[in-house]
Amino acid sequence: MVEAVKDKKIQAIIPVRIIAHILCLSAAVAICTSARANSLDNIPNDGLKNYSLAEIERGSPSLHITSRVLYREALDILGSGDWEEARRRLILSAALSGHYAEPMFTLARVELMHAHPDFAFHLVEGFKRLLIGYRNQAFLAANLGLMAVFTLVLSLFVILGALAMKYWPFFDHRLRESWSKRFAFPPARLAGPLIVAALLIARAGIAAYTAILIVFIWSYISKREKAVVTCLVALTAAASFASGYSNIVVPALDGGSVARRLSMINMSGADRELLDSIESIDDPSFEAEKEFALGTLKYRMGDYEGARNHLLSSVALRSDFAPAYLNLGNVYFMLSDYNRALAGYQNVVAIDSTAATAWFNIGQAYINKMLFAQSSSALKKSGENGLERYRKNHPVVTLRDHPVYDEGFSSAELWSIARRESGKGGDLLVNRALAPWLLFPFDRYAWLLVLSLAAAIAIGRIFPPAFNVSKCGNCGRAACPDCADTRTGIILCPDCAKVITGLSSVKVMEALLRHRRQKASGRNGAGSRLRMLLYPGAAWIMAGRTVRGLFAIGAGVSAALCLAWSGFYFDDSFGAPGPGSVWKIAVPCAVLAWLILLSLRIKQAQEQKNFRVLPADYVPEQPEDAGRADKPTAVPEPKTNEERFETFLDSL
Repeated sequence: MVEAVKDKKIQAIIPVRIIAHILCLSAAVAICTSARANSLDNIPNDGLKNYSLAEIERGSPSLHITSRVLYREALDILGSGDWEEARRRLILSAALSGHYAEPMFTLARVELMHAHPDFAFHLVEGFKRLLIGYRNQAFLAANLGLMAVFTLVLSLFVILGALAMKYWPFFDHRLRESWSKRFAFPPARLAGPLIVAALLIARAGIAAYTAILIVFIWSYISKREKAVVTCLVALTAAASFASGYSNIVVPALDGGSVARRLSMINMSGADRELLDSIESIDDPSFEAEKEFALGTLKYRMGDYEGARNHLLSSVALRSDFAPAYLNLGNVYFMLSDYNRALAGYQNVVAIDSTAATAWFNIGQAYINKMLFAQSSSALKKSGENGLERYRKNHPVVTLRDHPVYDEGFSSAELWSIARRESGKGGDLLVNRALAPWLLFPFDRYAWLLVLSLAAAIAIGRIFPPAFNVSKCGNCGRAACPDCADTRTGIILCPDCAKVITGLSSVKVMEALLRHRRQKASGRNGAGSRLRMLLYPGAAWIMAGRTVRGLFAIGAGVSAALCLAWSGFYFDDSFGAPGPGSVWKIAVPCAVLAWLILLSLRIKQAQEQKNFRVLPADYVPEQPEDAGRADKPTAVPEPKTNEERFETFLDSL
């Protein structure tokens, strides 16, 4: 009796559960099935709206041109002062393209200026969009890679130039000594400037000048400076050796390349012009990708029979081509052959079990076969594997009538195509960009740097006397063994030695040496004020702060390059051109001004007033006739200020 009652209750509950299950599934299907949104209704321009509708009908996954036009309109509105309307237009522009980052950055800037809390979210979203999609990734890699190479090359050159200016007095002193012994004309003081002028007139290029500077300064610079130069040479040489990989981004920059033409199915709707462009690809190594692109375009145009033939050819050439199986399944779905459609989708998940679009399409096929439990499971897997991310990157799919989602080329697939295409030869991209400046192939630049560094080390060891120049212990001027005076226990240049020649009082010597040091320091201080004319960062090198100078010069070079290029070296001109931004000029100028102001604040170390020049145990030599009172001597009339000052001190 009890069991009979239980059976009746179970029989009554089961239909209720089935009905509830069907209702829940229907709600899920209603949510998951794409429906036409009203985003296009917010476009005020009827012509632009009609164009956008036509692009949707042609199967375009993104309204990139519409997004750019709306972005231009938003900037015009922003210039008129209506920031609320500009913000709405920017949001609409960003909503119609999943890869266009400019509206997000402008939106973040406008919201930040008006204290809107969403600015951080839009700023992060803008950086995310820069990293999404093959074209964005390729242009970002090309610009950042070229920026890094230019920064390395120019930073090395600027640091070597700053070090050459710092140690020029030592080289010039040694050159004068050697020149005066061999030649009478031109005067020795003109030898150094004439050599520099000859090198500048030759216009040999940054590569040759860098090699000459390495050989010229290596034996003079300190150990820390040698370490910095060696690190920069190593990094630049590594970039030179790796320059062969720079051509991988060339197909994205070349409108006629295979990768660029194939990538257009991810950006534009299907039309006869795009179809003809892809049909003209005659490279047999890309036959599978070509057939896939043609099949996808014809599927979007409604030519399902032609699409099926092309997609079957694609999977016959490449059995692991998951997007081809997906779109082939879509063709069968539109032909109402749901069993074959499911077979195509199952091939996709067999290759990639995390394919969200394949699981979504499986769920749609099961719905049409009235298999709701299987459909619910497939739709759940679709959501777990990132279906919303797909919809976010392809916002137009929610505006179509198609119940299933198609796929174009993935970023990884386009990078693979570009890698294969770039391996077919051609001049290197980095060589073409640097050729006007280096006047030397960058891919061979590493060998020039290594050879010049090896030559500098060898010359310094083979001919050490040629670079044996040190500082005067009093005024800091250059002094070599041929002219230096070491009788006092320290190295004195000829001018300082002349000041104390014949004196017997250590106090007088100290006073005269300090007086001369102050005069020399005043002249050097007047010259150091001209450091603001040097490139920002060179002041740190001149002051002996090499590591800080390295970072300052690198930042200054990057800012100068951004200013010269008005942002990026390469610009993606797909669709309507975007306007220039004042930030691309203001930010680099601010960085350069900040570096110049910091360099002007650098001061040389101040010497102590009671600083002792001569050694504490120094005893001056007495003349042979010292102490003889019977031998009158004539006191010479003082001629110079130093002699008058000496006479005054002797009288004290």
